[in-house]
Amino acid sequence: LYIIIDRYCDMKVVLPAWLYYYVPELIYNDAQTWTSFYLNLFTNLISVISCLVILYVIFRSNEGLRTTYHRIIAFFAVMCLVSNISVGAGTLPMPKDNVYPFKGPMLGNDATCTAQAFAITFTQFMYVPCNTWLAIYYVCVLVLKLKPRTISRCIEPIFYLISVGTSIAGSVIYMKYEYFNVHPLLPHCYTARYPFHCTWFPDGEECYNNGSFLYTEKGYIAQAWSSLGYLYVLFGLLIICMLTIIVNTYLFERRNKVRSTSSTTPQEQENQQGATPEDTDIFFDHTTTADVSITNADLKFTRIVSFQAMLYILSFFITWIPVSTVSLVSQYSDTVVDGIAVYVRIFLQNLEGFFIMCIFLYHKVHNIRRSKKRSDMPVCEALALLFSSQEVSDD
Repeated sequence: LYIIIDRYCDMKVVLPAWLYYYVPELIYNDAQTWTSFYLNLFTNLISVISCLVILYVIFRSNEGLRTTYHRIIAFFAVMCLVSNISVGAGTLPMPKDNVYPFKGPMLGNDATCTAQAFAITFTQFMYVPCNTWLAIYYVCVLVLKLKPRTISRCIEPIFYLISVGTSIAGSVIYMKYEYFNVHPLLPHCYTARYPFHCTWFPDGEECYNNGSFLYTEKGYIAQAWSSLGYLYVLFGLLIICMLTIIVNTYLFERRNKVRSTSSTTPQEQENQQGATPEDTDIFFDHTTTADVSITNADLKFTRIVSFQAMLYILSFFITWIPVSTVSLVSQYSDTVVDGIAVYVRIFLQNLEGFFIMCIFLYHKVHNIRRSKKRSDMPVCEALALLFSSQEVSDD
């Protein structure tokens, strides 16, 4: 084992003798390489910049925080920003004397490691449900036709209460039972027993045991399942919202098609066939024309917002579901998740802020291009206008 570590670490690593008796992947894996360190750093840097861009656009816009949509997005951006800064610190807050051969610099102690893990856990519980809150918000707008005032007073506070409640509960429990430690399978401190192998081999002299359920193998599996279950509950709500929006859009288009075909009577259509363009208004019902135009505008709005809602749902799926599924499979596998799976997990999870920013800017640019006959405006020009002016159409 020492030869393998010495060969792949490109450095002399002196490990405690008791580590030689345990699963090698629990000691050294690809999460501890320079590749993981720099990938973790740069992806979080991109996400931090993305969150700052979102906040800049929101606070510069005419609406500011007066809309539910902006408040949810701003809440996400702030929490994701703090999380990305904490995760991006990587191995720096880890204790210098921890037993794992991380390549990145380790300059911290137990307190800094606990602070990093607490910040990550607290903020993730806060912002992870935001995609679900957005999906529910779209259902309230598109399907239930609730007024903005009703949503902001009766629905929106529930979102924040759930996020804050789960965040405080989860973080306090982990803190109470000393579960914020160095995690050998992640390039930063997180929720884990230290040393990690003591979860399965608790009898070693190096294993500290505070008597909590989390320190047992069953406790580890239970907390893993509860975290995964939480993600799948959110994903299930997203699927329900997505299906609801799709069905609503389909029915809306169908009603619009029926209304447009029945807007004129057969007699009027027969009369219009022989009429000149100047005479057409005589045979056309102006009230019906107004109704149809309003319906067409509503239909276009519904399609746009529905597509945006689908993008937010897709971003949640890309960011969390593959990671959670791999983690679930690894619970019943003899091997530890390693190799390319480690890099994919770091890449996808850290870039959620970037994905949300792309969707957010897409929506804003589309609003600019469809306002005041700017349909021919290039995307780059619309982006420049978005960042240089407060002139942004309402959400």
